[in-house]
Order: sequence, then C-alpha cells, then structure tokens
Amino acid sequence: MLDWCDSLGDGDGPDFWHVIVRAWTTFDRIPHEDYAVQFARFASTAPPKPDLPEPVTVYRGQDDSAPLGLSWTLSWDVAEGFSRGHRNIFNPDPIVLALDVWPSEVAFFTNDREEQEVVLLAIPPVGAADVVG
Repeated sequence: MLDWCDSLGDGDGPDFWHVIVRAWTTFDRIPHEDYAVQFARFASTAPPKPDLPEPVTVYRGQDDSAPLGLSWTLSWDVAEGFSRGHRNIFNPDPIVLALDVWPSEVAFFTNDREEQEVVLLAIPPVGAADVVG
C-alpha cells in the first residue's frame, strides 16, 4: 500500500483518502511513521472532520514499550482490549493511554468494526499521552 501511496501525485489526495479510509481497518502492524508522512502530504484534502467535542479524549491500548501511533479510539473498553493485543499479536506489558485531541488533529474516524477509531494526522509527541490503565 505504501508503494502505491508513494506513486501518487500531489493532486491525488482525494484518491489517497478514499482508499486509506476504506483499507485502514484491514491493516495489521501498521508502520505509523510511514503513514504519518503520507497523511502530512495529503492533509489539505483529508476527509471532513467528524462531529466530536473539542477537545475529545481518545484512548490507545498497546504494549508499554511500543511507540505511540496514529490509531486511537473513543472507547476505553476498546483500548483496554487492544492493550492485551489483537489478531494473534500479544502484548506482554499492556497499557492504556489517554490523549486529548482537537478535530484539526484528526485525519478520519471509522467505526467499521465498532471500535470508534479515531485516526490522527500525526503521531503525538513522546510524553503527550497519559497512562490510564
């Protein structure tokens, strides 16, 4: 998918978002840093922002040693489940993180798998999120 993204021209932002929004929930072991580069490249054509409170608290479940990523959720319960792992990926040191974000920081929202997933335009800086579980 990233090879396809790299092949796009600057005017292909709408096509990029159309494909990424539909395919995102099928990805595993997402190289968040690489997608953050593409998100920045096409940020001006990002989908309409979801109607979220300003700011909204989002959660991310992951292993304590993992870097922060782009995928978060509005649901603490979903994040708690992901903290233990998913799709045969198991986390030995699970944590749940919380972060307040503004709609301008959101690339898109999807609820395809009933996970209330909020995908950010950029990876939050180290230390930006609080451990909540």
